[in-house]
Amino acid sequence: MTDSDDSTKLERRRSIRRKEPVLVRFEGDNFSIYSRAMDISAEGAFLATHYLLDPGTPIQVHFVEPAGQASVASARVVRITSRTVERGEICIGLGVEFVEKDPTTVE
Repeated sequence: MTDSDDSTKLERRRSIRRKEPVLVRFEGDNFSIYSRAMDISAEGAFLATHYLLDPGTPIQVHFVEPAGQASVASARVVRITSRTVERGEICIGLGVEFVEKDPTTVE
């Protein structure tokens, strides 16, 4: 991929992504999984996990803050994907889109 490809990809993004991992707990009807959000934007996040869900699955994402506080966002899975993360490692997980957010959600 060239630099121009990178800039084109960035231009398609609706909002800036934060690439700093954040501890999260995502849950649905019969599960609650701790994971890391490897990147977050106002529109969605990439959750590193081997607990893969079908696209369209609704979930609640709880952002766990160091002081023990948490904010919550309603989301839906939009894709199962892999990303290259630090040290060139491949990370498998879920691409999620926020459908309703707590006003204090990490951005």
